Amino acid sequence: MDAKRNDAKGIAGLVMVLTLIGITLWALAGELEPSEPPDSTMKTLDQIYQAASAGILEREGFCRKFELSASSTSDLLTVPAGKRFVLLRLNSTYISNGKWELECDTFHFDNTVTLFQRNDAGGSTDYRYVTDFPDRCLVVDSEDSLSVTNTSTNNLSVTITGYYFNTP
Repeated sequence: MDAKRNDAKGIAGLVMVLTLIGITLWALAGELEPSEPPDSTMKTLDQIYQAASAGILEREGFCRKFELSASSTSDLLTVPAGKRFVLLRLNSTYISNGKWELECDTFHFDNTVTLFQRNDAGGSTDYRYVTDFPDRCLVVDSEDSLSVTNTSTNNLSVTITGYYFNTP
């Protein structure tokens, strides 16, 4: 019986000590109310769009089709001062004899690209060269010209898609 009373007194003493520790910690915690109101975290939709686009707004899109006669060279574009041009996609017609070459001062690329076959509704087959470039993989520097040379005896149609962006 005495053992049970001693256990009960021990538990009661432990509860009192824990209660005192809890009250002391609560008193030391201080005020929970801030001393001044928080700064505004509101953003406008324009600010959110600009942050999410991360530089896309500075891009100036470019897509143009060029027709080249047989055995000719033509400038596709000359990059304006203060800008660079990123080539993203190139489509060209299939030519059976000869080839075409795309070139500028900073790179050289010939038409050893994937050949796609497409059947038209009338049953005729149309071959086209299509090349997709990873973003900023093929960049033409400021004031350089991008040109294509058609060494074939056939006319050539080339479409390029990309964008200009301001140089840092």
